[in-house]
Amino acid sequence: MKLYKSNNRKYLYVMVYNNNKIYFGNPHELNVNNSNDNRRTIYVKDDMIREELVTDYYCSCNHSELKYFNTITSLEFYLLFNKKNLKQSVLDYQKRFGVHVKIVRQYYDDPDLV
Repeated sequence: MKLYKSNNRKYLYVMVYNNNKIYFGNPHELNVNNSNDNRRTIYVKDDMIREELVTDYYCSCNHSELKYFNTITSLEFYLLFNKKNLKQSVLDYQKRFGVHVKIVRQYYDDPDLV
């Protein structure tokens, strides 16, 4: 599995595995990864507010989809809301589901978007 930044403006990331693409993450929505980084414009200084953000998202998601590694809900929750940064989230995701995820630092070029 490879995790790319997405070229599609509607999504933050794309996970590619076995020629399947899963786009996830709203770039205009607050998540733990981007609210935890003080270099970002949407940085949230208060830890309590960030915890409430995670709790609210967890309560709003479909818990049956969190059991599977290849659903949008599980990718968003475990990669964007689970840990303080993306690297820690990916390590936890790999341990939880027994998969290997390679973070690729370049954008994903999708010919379907043209």
